Amino acid sequence: MNKISLIVIGLILTATCFALELSMPAIFADQMVLQRGQVVPVWGWSEAGAKVEVLFAGQAKAANADKDGKWRIDLDAMQASSESRMMTISAKLNNEKTEVTISD
Repeated sequence: MNKISLIVIGLILTATCFALELSMPAIFADQMVLQRGQVVPVWGWSEAGAKVEVLFAGQAKAANADKDGKWRIDLDAMQASSESRMMTISAKLNNEKTEVTISD
C-alpha cells in the first residue's frame, strides 16, 4: 500500500469513530426552571446540517443546524406547572442519532 492509500483509510476510520456531537449551554441542566407565559428559546450546537428536535411538555419542535452547527428552537409559551417534566433534545445526521435528556 502506498502512503496516499494509508492516509485515505486512516481518514475514513477516523471519521467513523466520532459520534455526532450535540451540545448546549450550561443553563440547560437538570432542575432548570422555564419562564411561563413566554416563548422559550432552546439553542445549542451540533454538526452542520443536522436535524435537531426538542420534545417538551407535549411539544415537538425541529430545526436544522446551520453551516456553523448553530441551531435554535422556540417552544410555545406554557402555563405554570409544578409537575416535573423531562426535555429531550436529539440530533440526527446521516442516520446517526445522539440525544440529551434534561430532567426535573
